Amino acid sequence: MKHRPIVILAVSFAVVLAAGVALAQVGTFAPSFTELVEGSDSVALDVPPLPQAQDPEAPDLTEAASGKVDLKEDPPVKEEPKKKVLDQPEKSAEEAKEEPADEPADTTPPRLTITSPTNGAHFGEKTLKYTGMTEPGARVFAGEWEADVFESGEWHIVLVLSAGKNVTTFTAKDPAGNRTKATVTAYLDVSGKEFTAQQKYGTNSDPWEKFTGMAAPGTVIELISMHGKAKMVTEGPEWYLKIHFEGLSEATSFPIVLETSTGRRMEFTFTYQPKAVEFSAQQKYVTNVEPWEKFTGTAVPGTVIELGSAYGNARLVTEGYEWYMKLHFEGLTGPASFPIVLHTSTGKEMNFTFTYDPKPIEFSATQKYESCSGPEPYNKYYGTATPGTTIAVASDHGSASTVAASNGEWLVQVFFTGTTDGEPFVVTVNDSEGHEKTFSFVTYESGST
Repeated sequence: MKHRPIVILAVSFAVVLAAGVALAQVGTFAPSFTELVEGSDSVALDVPPLPQAQDPEAPDLTEAASGKVDLKEDPPVKEEPKKKVLDQPEKSAEEAKEEPADEPADTTPPRLTITSPTNGAHFGEKTLKYTGMTEPGARVFAGEWEADVFESGEWHIVLVLSAGKNVTTFTAKDPAGNRTKATVTAYLDVSGKEFTAQQKYGTNSDPWEKFTGMAAPGTVIELISMHGKAKMVTEGPEWYLKIHFEGLSEATSFPIVLETSTGRRMEFTFTYQPKAVEFSAQQKYVTNVEPWEKFTGTAVPGTVIELGSAYGNARLVTEGYEWYMKLHFEGLTGPASFPIVLHTSTGKEMNFTFTYDPKPIEFSATQKYESCSGPEPYNKYYGTATPGTTIAVASDHGSASTVAASNGEWLVQVFFTGTTDGEPFVVTVNDSEGHEKTFSFVTYESGST
């Protein structure tokens, strides 16, 4: 029994020594002493924090000694806090939006080429396949029709041709909205009809020429010269076209070019050989009850004739050697005489006088309605009278007036008040020249007959 304290002391020393060795092996992520105290119901001891060890998987013997940690299980691992980069602060959403884009906007139009058909090619079939190249990702259109475009940029589309000339415009559009256009012309030849063209005169004393021939229906034929043009679309196998020339005042020769929608081109020569003719002009009426005059005469075809007056003008380019022109006058309210001057492109000038002596316009008056019902009864009166005369419409229940127009016509609308339902009253129409006409008019209340 005397040796028991020594044994107890030795055992206690051994336990302390073993605990020290175990504490030396506690891992890097082991909790501090303060953490142990906060998570325990035991009384806190005045002991410094535990040091970090090299083995992170060693168990916490302090907690094991208190009976809170199972030595057979791995200790919990504390998540290491994430490190922040101090020299690169986070940007707000507004700052990110305001930051300009690194890449510039695409403003370059996409390339577009037509590889088939070649421009101006002729075909005998109505359907034709068009092919070409564009920028990868772009879309190609022929009007409202969209072509098939492959990843390589190759594209194709099949279209239906019309007889004759077909001009097709293709448009390439890239994702940025840039566009490029390209055009190609193809012809659809209609078999079975050989095109022919014959010039009728070659030399003519009149300023025009005729052409006839054969062509496939639907062929567009155009005649072009420095003095005029003509165009037509053939309906049957035979065609006829007349071309007029302007500005010809003396003998001359010039070319005429014929072109068709099927690609044909022919050249002709026309010679204008006018007759020796003197210019002449005759006034037909001199005095007329109607506000117009007629002139006739002779001239070299292509002569420009102009008539001028204070009340109207007229212009004519003569086609043959005889010409005719009618000149209308406006604004004449009564008898008048005034000059008319004639000029020509060849330097001729002639003076005439015209007298306007209109027929007297007889007075007339017509009542539009015989009766009226409604809260504001009214009637219309119209007719003819000498231009400028005053027309008056009067009654016991309403009056109005107007002035006859230059053509003698007039119109008056009269509202009536204070009338007796169903009782007729007299309406008088007269003009300032003493003409008069009377009418009977009756009003009814709304809904009565």
